[in-house]
Amino acid sequence: MRQSSASTCVGAPRCPTASRSSQSSPPHVSAAAVEAIRRGETPSFTQKDEALVHRICTELFNTQRLSDASFAEAVASLGETGLIEVIGIIGYYTLIGNTLNVFQVALPEAVTPPFPE
Repeated sequence: MRQSSASTCVGAPRCPTASRSSQSSPPHVSAAAVEAIRRGETPSFTQKDEALVHRICTELFNTQRLSDASFAEAVASLGETGLIEVIGIIGYYTLIGNTLNVFQVALPEAVTPPFPE
């Protein structure tokens, strides 16, 4: 669950430096899912909770809220504590990505940026 939240969150602020740290697939998240997130596409997840976490992240980034239906599904599947953890991870990785972007932390010279500028 943490890995899919982190992978989705790194793509949201389009932060090249943070994205580089998650370019290799985190445990339990396929390389194809990471690549789809990098491209702004919806990945196919093998685990139901990974797909749910991706939907939560995406909805929160797009609307700054969760619909009643998404909230109810998240609490039913993850529990309130699990949902709080996901929201905390979203906030943490968004903070990291935005900070790296604002201060224009550069990639190493030999690394191709993961997102077009």
